[in-house]
Amino acid sequence: MFFKKKMQSRVIERLEKRFSSEFIPLRSARKIILLMESDAENIDQALDYTTSLLKERGVEWVAIVVERANKRSHDFSQKEGCVLIKQKDTTYFGLPKGLDKINEINTVYDILIDFTEEYDFTSFYISLIVKAKFKVGRYTSESTPYDFIARAEDNSAIQYVKQVVHYLESIKPAKL
Repeated sequence: MFFKKKMQSRVIERLEKRFSSEFIPLRSARKIILLMESDAENIDQALDYTTSLLKERGVEWVAIVVERANKRSHDFSQKEGCVLIKQKDTTYFGLPKGLDKINEINTVYDILIDFTEEYDFTSFYISLIVKAKFKVGRYTSESTPYDFIARAEDNSAIQYVKQVVHYLESIKPAKL
């Protein structure tokens, strides 16, 4: 376990430092990237809710789904706009292979919304390398790369996204 953590920390240290963040209200967002794990409870319903909301507003979106091979996993292979990163496509210590070949990773987004409930190196790494002006994630005890952290009352993915949408619509950007 120590070796794995050491290798993960070396990878993180070598990453390019992130440019400064810029708050983008939801009503002004044009491109949003969603990050989720396939085995989270009700994650398929949360994705459907979020994407229908974004489609109504004319927002371009893409979802990066870290697929877990277990009984709780939902199938996202047929879902529109989902890019799957399978467990077999990661190294021993969780580093995704071939991310540079995924065009969606290299695009600049207005907002990243990370649905992952607990710390997972693969999701953490992806959230670090995604170029988003404003990053939103769930509260965890680990250090996070997010500009805004939310916690759902009942810890469900749908409640979480409703809370995030509420805050991203309510907060007004500062005028400089």
